[in-house]
Amino acid sequence: MANVKTDRANLATVALLVCVLALTLLLAVFDTTANAASTVFGSTGRGPESIAVDSAGNVYTGNNTSMDVSRITAGGISTIRGSTGISPHGIAVGSNGNIYVVNANSHNVSKITPDG
Repeated sequence: MANVKTDRANLATVALLVCVLALTLLLAVFDTTANAASTVFGSTGRGPESIAVDSAGNVYTGNNTSMDVSRITAGGISTIRGSTGISPHGIAVGSNGNIYVVNANSHNVSKITPDG
């Protein structure tokens, strides 16, 4: 896990922007009609607080209470991808499959590789 030091205000801003982008992408991928029904897509770890979607349609959640990242495949299969720092509040997935998580209380960024 790589750590990058930054201040709390920047972490909160990055986390908010990542969440807004991820939700926008999620809506674009899964809501194809004006009357789309709501269903349970998959399970997460405890206390999910952030979300990201990769180009393959996999959904990732940063789980605050369990301090880890979950991946839910397009088929609805859930797995834990790796652990994070304290209080993960923002998540992004790079084109190479790396997962980046902003950890508010440990003041760093975690990197989880595709191998976990």
